[in-house]
Amino acid sequence: MRKSTLFIIAFGILFLLFIQMAGTLVESIYILDLMHTSLDEKALGTLFFFTPVLLLFFRHKVPNLLVWSMLGLLFFARGVTPYLDTSGRLLASGLGTGSLLVLLGLLAAAKPKGEALPQTGWGISAGLALAVSLSVLLRTLNFSVDYSLTSAGSWVGWGLGLLLAWLLTRLDWQGETSQQQQKKGLTSAVLGIFLILTLVYFAFSAPAVIARWTAGNYPLIVSAVSLMAVIWAWLAVGQPGWVTRLPRSGLILWNLAFTLSLVGTILAQRVAFPQVPGNVTAAAGGISVIQTVPLILMLLLFPVLFVDMMVLINHIHQQAPSPA
Repeated sequence: MRKSTLFIIAFGILFLLFIQMAGTLVESIYILDLMHTSLDEKALGTLFFFTPVLLLFFRHKVPNLLVWSMLGLLFFARGVTPYLDTSGRLLASGLGTGSLLVLLGLLAAAKPKGEALPQTGWGISAGLALAVSLSVLLRTLNFSVDYSLTSAGSWVGWGLGLLLAWLLTRLDWQGETSQQQQKKGLTSAVLGIFLILTLVYFAFSAPAVIARWTAGNYPLIVSAVSLMAVIWAWLAVGQPGWVTRLPRSGLILWNLAFTLSLVGTILAQRVAFPQVPGNVTAAAGGISVIQTVPLILMLLLFPVLFVDMMVLINHIHQQAPSPA
């Protein structure tokens, strides 16, 4: 197996675990606060998303102990999550999410051992596409609920953790930091990466939500998301050069078209609620062509998120910042 393939699988597992842990964290907070009219201490679980502030203490090199400590915490948290009740899941998924965010920051400049990759964005973006495909698969196996997060499928989480541990032994994460004082665009690049992960989590890692929300064809929507993600991963592995030839204007137009189709899908699926109390309850009607067109375009254009991830990761890699 090629070293680049191992690199892609490693980041595919990282992103998949992030989707699962972050999703479980948000879900647990929502369930526990569902019957309340105001936020309580359980909402503090969102603070786990700020765990990467720990990286401020590491200005230059990444200690090996930190990487393996975060991996050990992630392995335990992810493994026990399926067995816990909602309160336990909140804590476990919070610890898992925090450790994952730190790991993503530490491994952003990683490369396969023995190789000097000038740019790693294509491999990481292919890993994200792989994570989307695996998330769709695990949800499809269990009727839209992630099979690996159930007690029957808990073995999958332990297996993913062990595989990730082995894959990390095949990576070199001690990247050289640049001495350049002014590093431009890092904040916007990091923000862009998290916006991409947010879109992937809310929509494309669970296409059954799109199918239910739009009253669309479930097999078709799930197949479209899976197919487009697999095609991108295949292109990133087999034809990584074609994306570098994509002009900046072409990428901007692609992003603009995707954004318009996404917004169009949202607007087309709005339901008119009654303005006067006591009126007939609102009910969604059948799907029209006007509602279907933006949905189809959105499904065809969403791989631009993987291209954006590649561009942003490459920008960070070129700047060669410290973990902090």
